[in-house]
Amino acid sequence: LFTPESPHIAMSLDGAEIIVNSSGSHHELRKLKRRVDLITEATLKCGGVYLYANQKGCDGDRLYYDGAAMILANGVVLAMSSQFSIADVDVQVATVDLGAVRAFRAARTSRSMQAARATPYPRAKAECALAVELGDFDNSVRPTDPIAVRYNTPSEEINLGPACWLWDYLRRSGQGGFFLPLSGGLDSCSTALIVHSMCRQVTEACLRGDEQVLKDVRRCVGAGADYVPESAQELAGHLFYTCYMGTENSSTETQERARHLAQTIGSYHVDLRMDSVVAAIVALFVLVTSRTPQYEVRGGSSFENLALQNIQARLRMLLSYLFAALLPWARGRQKSLLVLSSANVDEALRGYFTKYDCSSADLNPIGSISKHDLRKYVAFARDAMELPVLDEFLNAMPSAELVPHSESYTQSDEVEMGMSYAELSEFGRLRKVDGCGPYSMVMHLLHIWGDQLTPREIAQKVRRFFFFYAINRHKMTTITPAYHAETYSPDDNRFDMRPFLYNSSWTWQFQAIDALIERIESAQDHNKIRLTNVSIVRLRKGGKRFEVACYKNKVTEWRTGVEKDIDEVLQIHQVYMNVSKGEVAKTDVLLKCFKTDDVDKVVDEILTKGEQQVSDKERQHQLDNMFRDIATNVVEMCINPNTQQQYTVTMIEKAMSGIHYSVNTNRSAKQQALDVIRQLQEQATIPIARAQMRVRIKVPAKDGKRMKKDIDELISAMEDEEHGEEYEYVCLVDPGKYGEVAELVSRETKGAGEVVILNFMDLKEQDDTPM
Repeated sequence: LFTPESPHIAMSLDGAEIIVNSSGSHHELRKLKRRVDLITEATLKCGGVYLYANQKGCDGDRLYYDGAAMILANGVVLAMSSQFSIADVDVQVATVDLGAVRAFRAARTSRSMQAARATPYPRAKAECALAVELGDFDNSVRPTDPIAVRYNTPSEEINLGPACWLWDYLRRSGQGGFFLPLSGGLDSCSTALIVHSMCRQVTEACLRGDEQVLKDVRRCVGAGADYVPESAQELAGHLFYTCYMGTENSSTETQERARHLAQTIGSYHVDLRMDSVVAAIVALFVLVTSRTPQYEVRGGSSFENLALQNIQARLRMLLSYLFAALLPWARGRQKSLLVLSSANVDEALRGYFTKYDCSSADLNPIGSISKHDLRKYVAFARDAMELPVLDEFLNAMPSAELVPHSESYTQSDEVEMGMSYAELSEFGRLRKVDGCGPYSMVMHLLHIWGDQLTPREIAQKVRRFFFFYAINRHKMTTITPAYHAETYSPDDNRFDMRPFLYNSSWTWQFQAIDALIERIESAQDHNKIRLTNVSIVRLRKGGKRFEVACYKNKVTEWRTGVEKDIDEVLQIHQVYMNVSKGEVAKTDVLLKCFKTDDVDKVVDEILTKGEQQVSDKERQHQLDNMFRDIATNVVEMCINPNTQQQYTVTMIEKAMSGIHYSVNTNRSAKQQALDVIRQLQEQATIPIARAQMRVRIKVPAKDGKRMKKDIDELISAMEDEEHGEEYEYVCLVDPGKYGEVAELVSRETKGAGEVVILNFMDLKEQDDTPM
């Protein structure tokens, strides 16, 4: 079916009326429709009856075969089994009219001409008949009517497919259930919901009296021959164990979310604090080295910060296997548990997880599902399974909670990754499905994101992704076997045989990207001069319309006072009634409406009070560009005071959207950037502070000692100080205080001193990805 020269074509041309396909097609999200479309098209072109049988269940690996056996005839579906089911076998039956097949084919002359040239297949005659003999004719038998195929949504597929896979794996492994570290985040919540879905399906089958399912349940639970689970929650109490492993960095919100979800789905839940274990590990290191590592927010280095996070993450994996082995024993059962991971495909691609943490387990139901699809799935489960507790998870910010948090700082996944989950999904599909490297990915995204981002911003995002993909690729060698649901799964053990040691500089590719961006920007600069050269500013006064023709990029500069030469603003030094028609305003009209015939004064009023004429699309483009320019200015001016690192432009744009900042095209980007910084600080949207300026102050020796105290009150820190014929200070100054410093030096030295800006304080640029 999935190949260009499918065998059913030659068979049908040689007269085969019934085609049987005994298939082994594994599940992927959104794949069933493609499968049905291919069979429908096959029978629509060739005519005939198509019997499609597909495997069902887990064959002991990452794949799940989703059944959906079907019978089609002449381009329509007559029967189809459910796509997901925990039953071992599904049987579908339909009655077809072979005469209708022959009539369908005979009606197409072109097909008959091709059939005449077909290569004959060998024939074997059988002593049986598929049709009813005339003597046994039953007029109650009639051909089966076509049915409308209902396709599961991706959220329904996530709810059912991995759940069936888990049940098949559990019953075949002979283990006593599943253990899941439940963090209170969206990913572990999704995994818990999939297990809950499994319990619902198993319970429904038990209540229907499915003997095989009842036998498997009693064996897994260790119950007697009369045990029948009455609800999914009851079954989960036997098969599903969850544990919240908190530390001093964990919040009460995540702890409560985990507890509420466990209560709702019925899992056996343990709530523990592991600070004593973490402290013991750190104490051992201190004992050996006599050095005490600190978090970065408490003055430690990035290496200390990363190591302290990884201790917590890896201990959770160790504790998971301890509790999976002994929790059933503590409850009087003689079985161990399978440990479940909850790392999504996007974080695996980016490498945003710790090697040998809770991402290391026995199975991962969501390991090839994107964060975008998981969020939709949780929203679906909230409504379909009536679980209002899931609102708490949908509204929560994704956070690893591995560093101390405060009112001004909370660890955020997307901020630490430097890219959004939506962007990661796009990168993943382009990398694997479309086979893109860095250069070709930029070429693709220029067309996809070109109306939202500049070419340089797109190139920077791609470079950042491939850098982290390269340096974290080694983590894929230990990744937990995951349910295969997406074609861009990064699991190298089965679906990706690429190396796991890369040259992270990507020298040739990144140089090619730089050259491409330079060519694009050069062409755009040329086009801007040619295409955006003219702008009309219009003012209605005295019942008439007056216009001036300007250079578009100069109007805002004139209004903000940046440009003071009117001739640099006007294309033609004239006032028009209609620029496009070249209709010049007469002197008497100017006198009547403006009370003056001085063209300069009239032009100044039109430029100041008039409305710049742009289309809606162009106006939105101006607003978007100004919005991005403001964010860029904020990035250049500010840092995150907790990490001493710059934010990315995308992060600042999100923060601006969060405070609903409204762009004013009549003010400069720099002026508005200062407003944004103030509002972000007032609303505490993100931790943000102005980057300090490094300045050199020189004053005559006679004034230096006298001024020292006044200077100290205005600066943030003194870095260097020299005395001689002149007093010279090198210090850090808040940009908001720079004017006061300059005024002080000028006033007290009567112009003999000077203040020189050296640079902005150095900002750290480093990788803080968990290892």
